Amino acid sequence: TPNGGLWRSDDGGYNWQLAAFPDTSFWGVACKTLANGEEEIFVGGYRADPDGVDSVSVPGNKIVRGSFDSGKTWWVFDNDIAWVDPYIVIKSIKTYGNTSYIVGEKGYLSRANSHSLLWQPMGFFKDHININDVQQLSPDATLVVADNGNIFTNYKSEFEWDSLQTNTSNHLRSITDFGNDEYCVVGDNGTVLTGSLSNIYRWQLQNTSISNNLYSVTNTSDKLYAVGSNGQLITSDNKGVTWQSRILSNHELRSIDFADNNLGLIVGAAGTMFRTNNGGLDWSPINTGVVDSLFTVKMYDNNTAVAAGEKGKILVSKDGGLNWTKQPSPIRQNFYSSSFCTADTFQVVGSSESVVQTRDAGEVWDVNYSRFGPVANVWSLRYFGPQGNQKLYMATEAGFFVLEDFTTSIEEIISADPTANLNIVLNENTLTVAYRRAYSGDRNLLKMRIVDMNGVVVFQKEYKDYLFENILDNITLNNLPSGAYLVEYLERDVKSVKKFIIK
Repeated sequence: TPNGGLWRSDDGGYNWQLAAFPDTSFWGVACKTLANGEEEIFVGGYRADPDGVDSVSVPGNKIVRGSFDSGKTWWVFDNDIAWVDPYIVIKSIKTYGNTSYIVGEKGYLSRANSHSLLWQPMGFFKDHININDVQQLSPDATLVVADNGNIFTNYKSEFEWDSLQTNTSNHLRSITDFGNDEYCVVGDNGTVLTGSLSNIYRWQLQNTSISNNLYSVTNTSDKLYAVGSNGQLITSDNKGVTWQSRILSNHELRSIDFADNNLGLIVGAAGTMFRTNNGGLDWSPINTGVVDSLFTVKMYDNNTAVAAGEKGKILVSKDGGLNWTKQPSPIRQNFYSSSFCTADTFQVVGSSESVVQTRDAGEVWDVNYSRFGPVANVWSLRYFGPQGNQKLYMATEAGFFVLEDFTTSIEEIISADPTANLNIVLNENTLTVAYRRAYSGDRNLLKMRIVDMNGVVVFQKEYKDYLFENILDNITLNNLPSGAYLVEYLERDVKSVKKFIIK
């Protein structure tokens, strides 16, 4: 520091002046002259350590900024790019005694001593098979459930996997055992399969009379429970043969777990959480204090529970799910599954092959393994095409992109109120925002939030790394119910507000 930035020369390169973005790392820059004589300029960022919260690196990863007036004002396009994560997603972690298993995309399957977490592969699947969950049959044998109706087992031989008959092509998402070596599997389009160790190669497809996708299944000593899309909850008290259905929420429900026959938790989209203390007869909503989706919940006992989800969110409860404390996650990956070894030692896993562990009940979290991601470093920006109709091409670690029509999209958004700091366009489930900073050259924190007409915050965000650029952002509304909402941007003492209506 000072480091990086965008520098400009007006004398052929003999002398240089800092033009924008002090202390920011860029590896790509391109410009062209517009018809009005102004310069269109784009820069792309690079950062060696993209997602470490305690990183000392200057900003850069996933940064794309553009100007249409020779650098006088800048627009943020970081979130307008269809960034991808080239690394696999770990879908599930399960712990049985001293052994933990993790499974994921592209045939990912490993196991480890649950306290050392030195992962060893357990055979090789074709890379087009996405594995979603795992169940231990014995210390040397497991079941895995996967996309396209696949169930595999190594029951005969530890490193040889057999495909089992399921009579479905729907993606299978979750598996649980419900005693006496009997198992239940759930998946897309209301799919439920039941099977047993005594007849492991043939599974029975059950009728649930629902079409919602089912993402998670668990059990108590006398019931099976599964949750899924559109707030779906189904229960069975006869080993999965018949099911009772109810809708708990208008949000997607992603995970369910019970501590005993009575106490259970459900989590889902937009920070949704429900709690029961009477075996699922009644479910009460719990305020988690987060608006990001929660993908996993796991209960160790009647006191200790963990929930995790989008953008590195990890929550821990010490009172059976009544109150939750947000944990200091070391990375910002999406977490999809969690598992306990002891009341103090547990893990969460997710995108970019991430495995994160705590040994002190959530006080400190360590990264056992992660490839960080999405890898979004920009290597090069170049204009190609006929004069007056050039397109901007961007080569990155995450893919190859063509960027065009940005000027037009900004003009369309701000045309309704050209002098306003804030303009918005609602298109289906996405709110596109154009925000002009009130203070130029300022490092003050920019905050935004969306509230309903009762003043309840349904979404919030902080732009921590943004300096004096203007904002162009696409915000997914997570299937908010119909009604009127306010979007607010707060910058020091300036508040900009717009109203929108979801019909």
